[in-house]
Amino acid sequence: MNGIEVNEETLALDVIEKVGPLGNFLSEEHTIRFLEQETWHSKIMSRKHFRSIITKGGKTIKQKLEEKAHQIIEEEVSPLLSDDEVKELDKIIATRERKLAL
Repeated sequence: MNGIEVNEETLALDVIEKVGPLGNFLSEEHTIRFLEQETWHSKIMSRKHFRSIITKGGKTIKQKLEEKAHQIIEEEVSPLLSDDEVKELDKIIATRERKLAL
């Protein structure tokens, strides 16, 4: 969602040249640094084994999703548009509907 930053450091052409086509990039400090920086970790899903989560009293994904849904529903959300903007959009829609009815 944030896009991919492309520059000399992120391209790492020097690392690519150093490691070569048959080398192992996983042992490179550059790979580790950018993997930690660029990897996305879900707040709901876990990469741990399911049994270990449940035996330690963890919640299933269904339980976590239900909690998150209830949190979103109960959360107060400020309107994206002002009252004036809504009125203006209503006018535009009404005008368009009148033109389409002719």
